[in-house]
Amino acid sequence: MLGGPREMHRWKYLSKFGYDIGTGYWRVRMRTVRPHLTEPIKIPVEVYLDNDWDAVERADYCERSRYRKTSRFVELPANGEWSGWVSGELSQTVRPHVWYFAVLDCGEQLKSTTRIKFEFIANQENGSEFSAELRGTRGIVWVQLVISVLFTWFFAKECRKFVRSADSLHPVVITLACAIGLQFCSTVFELIHLHNYNNNGYGVKPLDVLSEICGMLVEVLLSSLLILIALGYTLLHSKLGDLDVVIPIVFIIGVVHVLLVGFGKIKDDASYKFYENEGVVGYILVVIRLLLAAWFLWAVNETRKEAGMKLRYFLAKFAGLGMLYFFSYPVLFIITGFFAPYYRQKVMLVGWFAIKYGVFAWMTSMFLTRGDYFQVSTLNSSFLPGGVRPGLDKEE
Repeated sequence: MLGGPREMHRWKYLSKFGYDIGTGYWRVRMRTVRPHLTEPIKIPVEVYLDNDWDAVERADYCERSRYRKTSRFVELPANGEWSGWVSGELSQTVRPHVWYFAVLDCGEQLKSTTRIKFEFIANQENGSEFSAELRGTRGIVWVQLVISVLFTWFFAKECRKFVRSADSLHPVVITLACAIGLQFCSTVFELIHLHNYNNNGYGVKPLDVLSEICGMLVEVLLSSLLILIALGYTLLHSKLGDLDVVIPIVFIIGVVHVLLVGFGKIKDDASYKFYENEGVVGYILVVIRLLLAAWFLWAVNETRKEAGMKLRYFLAKFAGLGMLYFFSYPVLFIITGFFAPYYRQKVMLVGWFAIKYGVFAWMTSMFLTRGDYFQVSTLNSSFLPGGVRPGLDKEE
């Protein structure tokens, strides 16, 4: 919305793009959606450097022009037709820079508030449509795909070995398998999206959204597994029993995560956003993660009250590693903010992938080898006559 009597509609942010060292290019065109103009007018598109952006946002709307580095005029035709393309060049010689683009109507040429549609295209010197923060991400995701394939093969091999001894897989193993499968799908979807993004500048949006949803559901599954075990599932109870009340809560948490993905995607080109879930969505996820950590710790303490010495020893290690997982996202979120904007995407991409596969490796070892968890859990019952673990009566 631009123009009209309200000052907040005098100036509107359009888009941003991170240029690598060299000379980059941009172009933009616009048209009115409603109401249409009765005669053509010219409005300026202004370009700001990242070094000045904080000052730009603090300044009054019609005083922001003093921070512009360059500008171009777009002639808006009458009757809602597209304007011609307006283009420019931007150069940087020392380091990559993020450039911000905005349109303004401080001359009050638009007498009423007008909805404007625009198309914006930016290219690096080599023609790439990857902004600086996305440069190198396709290679990172390729490496992640290779790791995903190798880990999935290893996990499947361990599952087959377990089935030969126990005849079937426990639900916790199946849940972990679902999480690993969702993460594999997330990586594949993201790679396809980035491959297309390099060519057309916007990628395949449905796959980008699906990738993010799959990644969020992985978080929900891993958190749910940890909390259920902390509540005593497989440790004090062979079946969910009264713990089935957790399932609706987990479902609600999953729905909230999916809704956050949708809200985050709406804000994909926001001026403050340089990686998935930066900004308000990221802070909400941090709060959710801290609340889940508190629930997890409470559950471990409640289970410890009914545990013997051997189980208490396991719970102490389990609580420590579980809390590391729950605090990993808040810590990574904070650390990422200290990096330059064009590095944040890569830091979060590598860091969060490493955390997930670290948890996958830990849970694979915990569920499919005869370690501490195996000795104190109902997974051990599969290897004993009658399917009952010593010291635990099988629930009917």
